[in-house]
Amino acid sequence: MSGRYIFTKKDLEPLRPFIEHPISRQLLEGVVPIKKVNARPIHVERAEVELPIEVQSREAPDGVPLSEVLKAVQEKVPGVKGLAVRQGQVSITFEEEPSRADRTKIERLLSNRKGLEELKRPPQTLMPEGPAALERLLKNSDTPDAEWLRAFRAYAVQNLIGTKRGEKK
Repeated sequence: MSGRYIFTKKDLEPLRPFIEHPISRQLLEGVVPIKKVNARPIHVERAEVELPIEVQSREAPDGVPLSEVLKAVQEKVPGVKGLAVRQGQVSITFEEEPSRADRTKIERLLSNRKGLEELKRPPQTLMPEGPAALERLLKNSDTPDAEWLRAFRAYAVQNLIGTKRGEKK
């Protein structure tokens, strides 16, 4: 891969008549940036507690959804903007530095195994009856990943696997 070319004044000299033209100046002054970044300062810190439950992931599809944990934390402390979990440790993003009382509320909530277990979605063990219901489940964006995979497996067995090339069901 060749290096990046750095333009010199000599390279840009042929463009000078265009840039200095009044219409070009008016055009350049009217340019609006596509994306403006108004990054307000945020505060990120690690919680003092380790989660007593498994968070839903590919490895733990029956865990508690992190989005539900975030909603529960935001009910107690509205200044929380995000949660991340790495190896059981929770990082919390705040709008501004939280008070000691807010930290205590969060730590109490995150250390309550029973309260966090209640945030689990009830598993759907029954597969929908009929191909139309199965397709609705697959197209629903609210379907948890584990349920979607079970439904897709059932759909594949019913509609895709076992058909020969050119053969229609």
